[in-house]
Amino acid sequence: MNASEDGLLEPQTEIPSQFGHVQELPDSKSKPLDDRFSEWNLRLLHSFFSEASKGEEVFLRVDKEFLDQIGQDIGGDAGFLDAVRIGHIWANPDGSLAQRIRDLVEQRKGDANNRNYMDPGALDPTYLGLHAPAYLPYLAALIRNDAENPNSYYGGLQADLKLHHTFGPNEMDRVESAWADLQKWTERNAGRFGSFKLRRLGGYHRIGVPRSQSILKPQDIESLAQAFVQAQIRPGQELSKASLSRILDEARATKRIFTAGFQKALDIPDFEQPILAAISTAYSDWDGTLTDKNSSSHYSSTDLKDLKGVGISLVVVQDAPLEISPRWRLPALQDTGKFVLSHNELKWKGCFSGTEGTNCTSSAKQDAEFWRIAEQASENTLQFNVQYLGIEESEPTTLQLLLRRHLLWVLVPAFDSVTGNLELREGDLPGSGQAFLLAPPHSFASLKSYLERVKPDHKLISAAGIPDNWLFVNLVACDSLTLEQRLLPDGEECAHPKPRSIRFVGGRSIRRGYSRMYLPYDLPMIELDAPEDTRITCSQDIIIHETFLPTYANTGEQAQLIPLRRFEIRLPSARSASYVLHATTKNGTQLGQAKLRVAGLGGDFVDIGRPFSLDNLGIPMTSDEGLSGVFLPVIEQSAFKVVGFDLKPVELGAIVKHDAVIIDVRKKFLDSLAQSGSFDYGVARNQLQRLIRTSDAFGDPALILLDLCRRGHLEISRTHKGHIARIHSVKPTFYSLPSTSHGPQIWGVAGTLRISHWENIARAEKAWTTHSLITNAVEFESWRLLIINEFEAKKTLDQIGFQLTQTPCISIANWAGSLKEFTNVTLHNTMESIGSARGSAMRFHAGQGRFTANPCGNTSELWKVQDLDTGMDNLYVLADQGRYAFVRDSRWGVWLALDAFAKWVSIRTGLEDLHPIPITYERNNGTVWLPARIGLPSVLERALVLCAGYAPEVLTLQKQETNGSGNRISLSYTVDGPTVFFANRFYNDMAEGKWLAYRHVPEVVANLIATKLGAVLDIF
Repeated sequence: MNASEDGLLEPQTEIPSQFGHVQELPDSKSKPLDDRFSEWNLRLLHSFFSEASKGEEVFLRVDKEFLDQIGQDIGGDAGFLDAVRIGHIWANPDGSLAQRIRDLVEQRKGDANNRNYMDPGALDPTYLGLHAPAYLPYLAALIRNDAENPNSYYGGLQADLKLHHTFGPNEMDRVESAWADLQKWTERNAGRFGSFKLRRLGGYHRIGVPRSQSILKPQDIESLAQAFVQAQIRPGQELSKASLSRILDEARATKRIFTAGFQKALDIPDFEQPILAAISTAYSDWDGTLTDKNSSSHYSSTDLKDLKGVGISLVVVQDAPLEISPRWRLPALQDTGKFVLSHNELKWKGCFSGTEGTNCTSSAKQDAEFWRIAEQASENTLQFNVQYLGIEESEPTTLQLLLRRHLLWVLVPAFDSVTGNLELREGDLPGSGQAFLLAPPHSFASLKSYLERVKPDHKLISAAGIPDNWLFVNLVACDSLTLEQRLLPDGEECAHPKPRSIRFVGGRSIRRGYSRMYLPYDLPMIELDAPEDTRITCSQDIIIHETFLPTYANTGEQAQLIPLRRFEIRLPSARSASYVLHATTKNGTQLGQAKLRVAGLGGDFVDIGRPFSLDNLGIPMTSDEGLSGVFLPVIEQSAFKVVGFDLKPVELGAIVKHDAVIIDVRKKFLDSLAQSGSFDYGVARNQLQRLIRTSDAFGDPALILLDLCRRGHLEISRTHKGHIARIHSVKPTFYSLPSTSHGPQIWGVAGTLRISHWENIARAEKAWTTHSLITNAVEFESWRLLIINEFEAKKTLDQIGFQLTQTPCISIANWAGSLKEFTNVTLHNTMESIGSARGSAMRFHAGQGRFTANPCGNTSELWKVQDLDTGMDNLYVLADQGRYAFVRDSRWGVWLALDAFAKWVSIRTGLEDLHPIPITYERNNGTVWLPARIGLPSVLERALVLCAGYAPEVLTLQKQETNGSGNRISLSYTVDGPTVFFANRFYNDMAEGKWLAYRHVPEVVANLIATKLGAVLDIF
């Protein structure tokens, strides 16, 4: 179906924005620069030369995949080549590539003045006054070319960049000054942003410099762990020359495990020095474990191609006597949403939550099948399939997973913070504490022989839930295992290494050069594999908090299950940085160290302690001039008058007594947020998981945060890709509703409240009666106040520190941006490519309201694509006839796609009334009806929510077999049940399913919202 509209994605010349001046501030840049060369230069600086690289050698590992990752929203690899072809905007249009590079070198040093020169310090205050290089895209292009055209370097460069001037060996000589200048710049900054060294591969006099930067591929870095182990190198130590030589020798001896390119490099003597330098960098990230394709942490999109594994986990049902429940364990393909795992005809369900992976839910009827499959895995690798969904309605993503061959399962105690379960989870043999070995029948004899031969301190374990023909063994003290005892009968050729004492688990990470960096809004946990008296220290200003682990009873003759200690990390800011952590015993012995590298963030993310609000399109900004909760300071609140509905007291909900206030999960979370001011997303998610678990409640942390946001209880800061990054508190506020109850006003409650606020509100019985309404079982209760005495009410709000705003629903609806404004802003600067993400894109089917179809490529479409950097998030893209633009708030994109679809449909005879889009409005009770799958942009939805003071009701409805008359569809709870309402026929293909009912919306507000969306009210 072609829903294209000619010229939809043509660049716009004007960007109407109420806050355009904010977008020009260097430290609040929320969209890519129009000067794409300077944008690419800034991203390359952030990737390689940030404070996360402090004190380390930096390798500019650049290839197509890397450029697609860091520049996914500016065209990826194709966009990069375009930017380099065009060059910097102040460049001489007739200048050659070599001359342009040399000019930028001279301009950086101040030897050549150009008033148009764009110093990176003008774009990012991190580099202010440091004269950072502006020529990095040119150098990156030379490195990329070696990866893509290794056998025809100059010809490939000439073709890819469409050079009009010759670029050959002589020109390569001329640009060598740039490599030298880059080294001098890093030296002048004393390694603050890392150190670049001009290295040359011997035998390659001219192209040897770019060739030295990308010798190793990401999979080679992972495979180096094997060489570290075979060279008997322990993690977290200083590498000597002798140690480096041993590692190199082992890499050469096992070169079959590396990529073809690295295999060749290992045989060339002239490559030795660059390889040793790369090995040193890769070693600094190694945690002492061997790469396992079942691993459920430490992977980004680069690793996803390899880490597609199913593992096992034995959940402890009771510990005395020991009883377990077997589960399949999946890697964290995403951090929220449901999944179904299948093998042949068998199926297991579960939910993703967080970044550490997850277990399937209990399926006792299939336990026998579980053990049969696990036994088969002792002979062969088995294939599974997983289908998983995000939080929006869409077709499930299907992925093949492998259960690799296991002669022996190594299990370690772990505590699941989501479920509260103690479990034995597949993992690496730890360096301290205990471990468990589980042998299938085929390996029973070999494990028994191992125990008798090397005699590790162990116990034979009997556990209900494990078949009698399996052998289950507890290794009591892993810190006492000898090298011989660490050589397990699991088919591996070498002993399991003693891991690093400090390991990072979970979190969102990306790879830059040869190093792994974590995103500041979702940091990993620290796992401490060391004796009990060990503590973690760090010289920098970083907060490390040990997480609470419940204690478990000693199982008598069985083993006491004690998970390794874990610590939560909090940073003073979201800026790029590196932190060295030390594990030290009570007597001062240092057991090891680890470096945490944190990548910086640009875009819409607002850091700790900065002013924060939303602009009229819902984009976060570093200013308090926009929307914060329900308060809008830029609007004269009394300028808008609106008449609502006369509500019966019963419609307000039950009366809340001050001695019966229920302090639920959401109130506890808001109380904590109010005290902190703001949380990183990872911290907020983890805290909500703990509260849900300890309160024996239900809920998805991401959905809870979005719900609290639309009610005005908090605000959400996002990255330039649209990912939730930080949660901000907002000032406690009362707001008036447009409706009344037989005369008296009704107030709603918003802002980030302390627990005492809820109690004080309920006590103010002279000012108001407090009413609580819960529209859905898992929803947050909505409090509304029926004013008894207006004087007492205003006196009370002053006493408890609240502000009051009048009918923000109409103020926000009037102030909010429109679909036309969104289109102008978003499509101001489009791209010709989104890189390799195109291959996994799903198209929004505007007729069905779901992401269900494959992209066509030549129509006006909204796509959902994978974030190539993190590998576990989604991005949204508008596509039209080969032009692309990224969308921060997917709901604006949905309505743009719906509008294009409605225009196309309305051309057909008899369907002329389907454009503008009809929004169903029930006039007698002020209900706006919308399919849940399409939703509303965040600012517009908040205006609707504030009309009634509670979130929309969610109703699951079906189409009746007999449709309503004319252009309407009859919807009911059951096929033959009474009609709930009549929807417009525009929604025919999305009618069955969940609907949102926004109650008590005055017609003037509903009409404003429809107008902002380019729609009309369909009133009945």
